[in-house]
Amino acid sequence: MKKVLFLMIPLSFLFQSKLNAQYARKGVVPTSGAKRKATVIQPEYTMEALIGKWQEIKRRTLSAKERIEFSDTLQLNFNKRDSVIIRDGITMSQRGYARIEGLNNLQLAGDEYSILYLSKNILVLNDGEYSREFQKKNLFYHETLGKIIVPKDDLSVPVTVDMNKIMGKWVVYRTQAVPGAADDSAIIKYITFSSENKGILSGEVTYSKANKTESHPFTANPGKGSLMILTNGHTWDLKTYKANGKELVFGKQGGLIYFAKQF
Repeated sequence: MKKVLFLMIPLSFLFQSKLNAQYARKGVVPTSGAKRKATVIQPEYTMEALIGKWQEIKRRTLSAKERIEFSDTLQLNFNKRDSVIIRDGITMSQRGYARIEGLNNLQLAGDEYSILYLSKNILVLNDGEYSREFQKKNLFYHETLGKIIVPKDDLSVPVTVDMNKIMGKWVVYRTQAVPGAADDSAIIKYITFSSENKGILSGEVTYSKANKTESHPFTANPGKGSLMILTNGHTWDLKTYKANGKELVFGKQGGLIYFAKQF
């Protein structure tokens, strides 16, 4: 009788163990069986769709969605699948690695953006502070300026400025200086004439000085062939040689002359 009991106990124990193995308790992760595959997030966009040249044309605040003026227009040149050349319109360009992570995270030369929208010709990026809208271009704006044929104008006689013809934003595409002439310590890059009040112009000027780029509001007092530009950081006493609404030429004869086109 003792022998029979000894044999039956192990059999019931084995049956119960097999039953427990078939029905796992809640909250217990099974240790056997095939492992589940980790979920891989596929990018919503591809680097191939970005290849080409993109010029920033609009900028808005993320909070209020207000459109703002800017002079440091961002230029992105995706000439290869995994690299980009970045230029902000003022400083020198830099090259870096480019890739898309997650759904829409875009890594550009160490900077992070998120892609808000991408079509064949429009790209909208979020940099954490602004939304930047880009347009695809065959040539960047500064590259088109390099193709302008500079006319041989008579710069010996200053001309009086017609204020209606210089309103707006101007970008300096060329400078000319007499060899040996002392250049101004502050070189104008952009100048925007935004308003006029009783013969006094106001706006914003962007210039480089000691390898540093600065932008400041200004007032300007145009006279008969003269243009006095005053800011908190610098003052220019210049002459105007051309102001026909399409081109603005100003500076100092025998010194530095600026050639500007409307932006």
